[in-house]
Parts: sequence; C-alpha cells; structure tokens
Amino acid sequence: GQNGLICEQLLQQLEETMSKCAKDFLVSSQHSPMFGVLIALRSCLLTSDSSEWRTFTQNQIGQLIGDLEVITDLMLSFLCGEKNELINPDFQDIAQAINDIIGDNEEDIPIPEEHQLVLSAAWHNLKECSLMAGSLLSSLELEIKPDENSSDSISLADTVRCCELLKKITTRCRHKGVIEASNIASGLLASSLLKSDIAEFRDLPEKILQDLFQQLESSWSKSSYTRRGAGLPGLIQKFVASEPSSRPRTLLPLVVSRLVKIASAEGESGQEEAEDSPVSHSLHILKSLVQDAVVARDITPYITEITSLCLETFSSPFWSVRNAGLQLLGGLTPRIVGQKKMKDDMEGYNNVSMAEIMSRFPGLIQILMTKLTQAHGSDQCLLDPCVVPILTVLARLETNISSESSELVLSGVLKYINSPAHAVRTLVSKIRAQICSSSPL
Repeated sequence: GQNGLICEQLLQQLEETMSKCAKDFLVSSQHSPMFGVLIALRSCLLTSDSSEWRTFTQNQIGQLIGDLEVITDLMLSFLCGEKNELINPDFQDIAQAINDIIGDNEEDIPIPEEHQLVLSAAWHNLKECSLMAGSLLSSLELEIKPDENSSDSISLADTVRCCELLKKITTRCRHKGVIEASNIASGLLASSLLKSDIAEFRDLPEKILQDLFQQLESSWSKSSYTRRGAGLPGLIQKFVASEPSSRPRTLLPLVVSRLVKIASAEGESGQEEAEDSPVSHSLHILKSLVQDAVVARDITPYITEITSLCLETFSSPFWSVRNAGLQLLGGLTPRIVGQKKMKDDMEGYNNVSMAEIMSRFPGLIQILMTKLTQAHGSDQCLLDPCVVPILTVLARLETNISSESSELVLSGVLKYINSPAHAVRTLVSKIRAQICSSSPL
C-alpha cells in the first residue's frame, strides 16, 4: 500500500469500468460491476485503519469526484431514459428505460433476470456514489484552497461538487436503496459542514436548502405520483438534525417557516387529483421533521402552527394533499399526546393532563375547537373530514378542574352528541367523561 498504489490502481480500474458501462451496461453489470470497485476504493482511501488512508493528492481527489459525477449522470440516464433533468421519473419510466438497455421490443421479450441485474447494478452504483461523496467530506479536513499536494483535506470547490452530486441523486432517483444511502450520506455531509469553523463551509447547508425549496416549487414537484417526497424529506431532515447542539438552531425555523408557507398555497386548478404537488411534498417533509427524535424538543414551539395547517389539508380537493395531511397527523398525534402505553386502555393510562398540553402547546386547544365549531356548521357532507382526528386527540385529554378551557372543549364537543356516526358519539361520550364540567352530569 506504499504511496497509495492500491488506491491509484482502483481509480484506474474504476475509469476502465466506466468506459465499459457506457458501451454496454448489461455486459458490464454481468462481468465487472462498478459498485465493487467503489466500495473497495472507499474502504482503502477513507477508512482510518487502512494503510492507504488519505493518500490522494488534490488532483486525484478532484479526479475521483469527476468520476463520481460521470457515473451518476450515466446511471441516471440509464434509469431515467431521455427524461429532462428536472424530472423525477416514476417506476414505470424506470422499467421502460431499463427495457431499452436490454434490447426489449415487441418480438424480443426481456428476460426478468437481466432486468433485475441492470436495475440492481444501477442503484448500487448510485448508492456507492452517494456514500463516497458523504465519506469524502466526513473523512477529510475542510479547507478553502488546500495545497495541491495535501492529501488530508478537501477544497471548497470540491465540497460544492459533492453537495451538488448528492442533491442530484436525491431529487432524481426514488429507489429505496438509493434513498437510504443518500440519507446516510446527507448526515455525514451536513455534520461535517455545520461543525466547521469556516463560514463558507458552514453556510453551504442553508444554500442547499434554499435551492431545494426553489426546486420544490418548480415543475419538479409534479413529475411523479405520490412516493412520500422520495429522498427529499430524508435530506432536509438530516440537515436540520445535524446542527450542533452547542449552537442555536438556525436551519429548523427557516425550514419550518418555508414549508408551512409552501404547504399553505392553493393547489393549481389543472392539477390531477392524485398528482404530487409542492403542497403534498412539503407535508411529507414536515412529517419527517415532526417524527425526528433529534429535533423533537426544538420543534415543539411550531407544533401548534403545523397542526393548524394539517387540519386545513383535510378539505383539499386533491387526494395527494389529503393523504399527506393524514400521514402528517399520524406523526403529530404522538408528539402532542404521547405514545399509547396500553393498546386497550379502559383505565385512562394513555391520557394526558389538559393543563400540560396547554402549557406545552399554547393556543392549540383554541385552534382545535375553532376548527371543530366551523366543521359543525358545514352542510357539504355528512361529517367534515377533520372532526374525527380532532376528537381522537381530545379523547386523550383529561382534567378534574373546571376551567374556561374545559368549558370551551365541552361546549364544542357536545354539539356532536347526536351525530349519525357511531364512532363520533363514542368519542364524544369519552371526552365528556374525562373532562370536568362546572355543571353536574
């Protein structure tokens, strides 16, 4: 392993394999899979107990990143066909692109094994490109412009290239294996950048997030049908969660306010009911943030605002938005009233104090009751979509002290005592039994 000889040979082998892939990806996948070379190179070059740890000069690091960029573009072209760069193709498009590679036509039915081989090779290559980009930033020192013979640092220009590479993979491929790898790489990248003492590196995550929000509001968001935002929620979640605890969180308020603003926008009239939109993507990203244990304490002040937004989505004419809102509610409920301690609770072990909820989430009870009262006056359908979710949350509250808030809850809830829906009447009776009233039962 003297002077990085093995790593140099691996880099040369990587470039030879790249040229084979470009000529005939199917044959190359069968005989010389590229992701194996990438795994070997990452292990030798970036593992601290390797004899060739940090042996690449700045030129070689730049050459490696250039190879990663070429491989990424090549693999995305295989998976996406001739699609526009702003398009995130669905699985049908991916299948068609792979069929084109393995020579599918009406008379020549593709062999399933070949289809699986090409798909597997492509996503494994993208996965390893993601992990290599993240590992470069987490394993090397960050310097604006290191000496060209330096082998233990990475320049600002190459860092930006790694960020762009990861952003491209995250927003253009929805394969589960690629998404998981890009999430890991995003965490490595964000942790390294955010703990840097150099402002140019530390400011990069915010710039990336701003670019992603612009992309979220562009035609990219409509390029596919619901896949819970693909890799975008994971990337944004990792960036927000990676902020050092020793510093005030700046990314979280930026991200939440921007997502709430995007999600509050009206859907476009020409949008298909099931089609993804900036609104549905934003709701999926908010859900991933709400469920993240690392930011759980810091996101508490925003829960009331996010809940209000969530309840509004239930009246959307678009299925993708209603579906995303329902999933967001599934993440919000445990944050508000906690996880259930018992599945079938007849003794109230799962209940929480109303005073505690009012203290932790100021204004939340008032928002729930305002929405519940408005829903009662609606005659558009048998039952407004937000009623059962609100009553389900209220059914976990209890108080034995009569107060203005308890009276507010009871006055709103008891309007539904004669509801034609059995589930609603059951929830109303449970709430009435658990919340003390100034008047006797």
